[in-house]
Amino acid sequence: MEQKNSMEGSSKEAPRRFASVEECIDALLAKVGKKVVLGLPLGLGKANHFANALYARAVADPSISLTIFTALTLERPQGDSDISRRFIQPLLDRLYSSYQDLGYVSPRRKEHLPKNINVIEFFMEPGALLGNHYAQRHYVSANYTQVPEDLLRFGVNVIAQMVAPMEGEDVTA
Repeated sequence: MEQKNSMEGSSKEAPRRFASVEECIDALLAKVGKKVVLGLPLGLGKANHFANALYARAVADPSISLTIFTALTLERPQGDSDISRRFIQPLLDRLYSSYQDLGYVSPRRKEHLPKNINVIEFFMEPGALLGNHYAQRHYVSANYTQVPEDLLRFGVNVIAQMVAPMEGEDVTA
């Protein structure tokens, strides 16, 4: 008996490259519509520039419903006093000089996310959002074995993962 390829009959599209993140988001919205449920991975694997552009588009266009389902959101450390800020700044300059903070971090911390945007997190930095009613209500307790089921349950229709280009690949194309 011949075994059939599980992808047989499905439409395979070649990966596309975009000149800009805005062009990518235009194509994304044309493909999935204005209800976007974005899955982001743990920590440093997040495509922050893409997530930020999509977040900014949803902020500017309230007809876009954006739900971000993510693992741990990393934040750039901040000192809570002048001396701690002066101590930490050289470290930030060295380690985070090219790190792009996620656009939803500050509004979520202040509990001021737009009504059309939700951030649901399944790992949190311990104690980081104590007293934040929004973050507590939008937290899902899950381990990695449950994440695929949760992605399906929440209706994730877009996954953004930061990847490195292949050796010798032109990244400007």
